[in-house]
Amino acid sequence: MDFKVFGVGGLQQENRSFDSVFSGQPSFWDLIAPLQSPSMATGMQRVYALHSAFRMTDMVEIEAAIEPCRLLVASFHPSDQFKSGGVVVLGTLLFRAFKLTNNIEYLNEAILILRVSTYLMRSVSE
Repeated sequence: MDFKVFGVGGLQQENRSFDSVFSGQPSFWDLIAPLQSPSMATGMQRVYALHSAFRMTDMVEIEAAIEPCRLLVASFHPSDQFKSGGVVVLGTLLFRAFKLTNNIEYLNEAILILRVSTYLMRSVSE
């Protein structure tokens, strides 16, 4: 499985969390594997992939998923109603990464991305 299109190398099977196994849902990696690129995926494929990333709790997996999630979020059209949900998922992953590492850069990006989400939610509702 090659995730170079998403800006990361493949994540080794032994480093993946078992969240998808216990939840009975496909993992983030299983959902993005068949996608040729984030922009070629359907809106629902991107939404499902982002929602599966929301379940991540393992720092190795979170760190590997941040860049693919950024690309998935960026691939939504600005007026797409699902973009704000993707931004919330990415912000949540970044905040989890901060809590696990105390790396302030993750917190700064989480705050920035969640501010964008607030703006997106307001513009979609108008």
